[in-house]
Amino acid sequence: MLDLGSGQLAVFKVVHSKNGSQGVAFEIPLVNDGADGLVTSRRVSPYALAEAGMPLAALGSGSYPMPAQDGGKPGLPKFTQLKVD
Repeated sequence: MLDLGSGQLAVFKVVHSKNGSQGVAFEIPLVNDGADGLVTSRRVSPYALAEAGMPLAALGSGSYPMPAQDGGKPGLPKFTQLKVD
């Protein structure tokens, strides 16, 4: 799953990889945003993202283990954030 920001989550698979670049195919095609860009056709509510374990505010780089819900050991977040340049 790829987080494009602003509640835009897209499921994709890598179809080829060469010299550090990757070509991907999206499960549901992206749509034109009217400004020569592409966006998902639907956005996920920030509250649904927070409920799933993703913070509402942007995090800096690094690893952020989630606190355990049952008093056990902390686990990994359900989402991973990537910065795409």
